[in-house]
Amino acid sequence: EAICSSLVRDYGVKRNPENVLVTVGGLEAINVICATYLNPGDEALVFDPGYSAYAVSVTLFGGRPISVPLTEDFHIDFDLLRAKISERTKIIFMANPSNPTAALLRVEEIKGLARVALEHDLLIVMDEVYHKLLYDGSRHFSICQVEEAKDRAVLLNSFSKTYAMTGWRVGYLV
Repeated sequence: EAICSSLVRDYGVKRNPENVLVTVGGLEAINVICATYLNPGDEALVFDPGYSAYAVSVTLFGGRPISVPLTEDFHIDFDLLRAKISERTKIIFMANPSNPTAALLRVEEIKGLARVALEHDLLIVMDEVYHKLLYDGSRHFSICQVEEAKDRAVLLNSFSKTYAMTGWRVGYLV
């Protein structure tokens, strides 16, 4: 209920507690996604540079991580993204803000990722662990704010960065 309240407070988005899964940290959340949605040989798109745990987890659960290079300024090349999609592609992993680059996706990019997920029947997993660590007046736009993608998008988050609770290992999926 507290996680649902924070989504309303931060983004004006209503989700129900039955749509929230609390995990043992962000890494377990990534593993839960891969264990749930990937069959051997399925592919997951992971952006490069990006958080290495996505590719590791995809491999651990029998999938194939497919690298999608970001542009020189660490944003999404949608033509390249679409070119990497195959009939085996099941998931797109993305962190916003990015780990390790700290790049913040533009609203149009998040909506574009949602469109790609809808067009190709993919799951988009948006890792928003760094969503509160923004500076210079930057504002975070959550994947949860793209209502039309609600059934194709999973918000992955953790308390480790925002609340300096790394040792507590508390994460969640919405």
